[in-house]
Amino acid sequence: MTRMSRRGFIQSLGASLLALGLPGVGRAEAGARNGGLSGVLGFGRAKIDGEWAYFASTADPFAGSVEPMEIPFFGHGCNFFPDAPNLAFVFEKRGLGCCILDWTSGEVVRTIAPASGRMFYGHGAFAPGGAHIYASQTIAATGEGLVAILDAQGHELGTFPTHGARPHDLRLIDDGKVLVAGNAGGVHGDEAPSVTYVDVQSHKLLERVGVKDDDINVGHIDIAADGELVMASAPREGMSKEGRGGVALRPQGGEPRQMPSAPAIPGMVGEALSICIDETRRLVAVTHPSGGLMTVWDLDGQRMRASIDLPDVRGVVQAGDGEHLVVSHGQGELSLFSWSKLRIVKSVPLRITPFSGSHLYRLPTVG
Repeated sequence: MTRMSRRGFIQSLGASLLALGLPGVGRAEAGARNGGLSGVLGFGRAKIDGEWAYFASTADPFAGSVEPMEIPFFGHGCNFFPDAPNLAFVFEKRGLGCCILDWTSGEVVRTIAPASGRMFYGHGAFAPGGAHIYASQTIAATGEGLVAILDAQGHELGTFPTHGARPHDLRLIDDGKVLVAGNAGGVHGDEAPSVTYVDVQSHKLLERVGVKDDDINVGHIDIAADGELVMASAPREGMSKEGRGGVALRPQGGEPRQMPSAPAIPGMVGEALSICIDETRRLVAVTHPSGGLMTVWDLDGQRMRASIDLPDVRGVVQAGDGEHLVVSHGQGELSLFSWSKLRIVKSVPLRITPFSGSHLYRLPTVG
């Protein structure tokens, strides 16, 4: 893609904002404003001169501002450096793409390739202190799940197994001693989907949580402070993408319980995608893009508290004010959802879609 094409995209986005009466904003300012309460980062893509171009964009939905930057692949997962919050590892889902991005300057500092025969699978988790990051990978030919240990420059230090197939989302618990991986598994007859708990020192499997519904996988996961596990599922590989997905909740040490989904809740079809836990209210929000639905669940009561119709809803992230959730949906729209009111309270429409990717990430404060 040429430099002029990139400039044309950014100029088009700027014209869109001006037409709406919305300001642009510097990337660092988006993270620093209000102590980092409102700035978010997300990913998207656009056809330019007949070819896909890929972008990371920062935004402040409270102010209605956005700033795009080009990256070499369609971003999915993002992990900010604990000791250098202007930098982030960005991962592609099911691909060769990984880079270190300076989101304050818009510069791709370094691109990182997986070892031969492997793919990045979308997410990472920084070890305490940030000296290295764990990245989900698979062996392309077999789907075998691996965690690659990368140093702060992206050099591989080693690997260990997730004890599952096609791992995607990762979380660290117990002060970084245990890595939790959501393993999508394969088609019927191949290795089953699971969530695995792995000791990061010995690499031994500590626990495996299975999926009782044989037609769904494990996609994204999140873990509450008390250890309760939230699993978001999609139809298993080889099944219809418009089939049954869903949400499962599992108290620490207990059995996972599948929450009601389609046909009981018509919009809960296809993939359950992004997850955001509100620890204060003990609520969790999950997006369902195919059904145009965001659901909110009570972690303690294990019941649905709200469902919100939002076409093509995708990313969710907690705003730093403790009251709002930032949601991406529709044709590039960002909205604010109130946890206390359980409804959308503000929308910021954009004519170009810088947030068509799967997730949103809250910007850290810089400086």
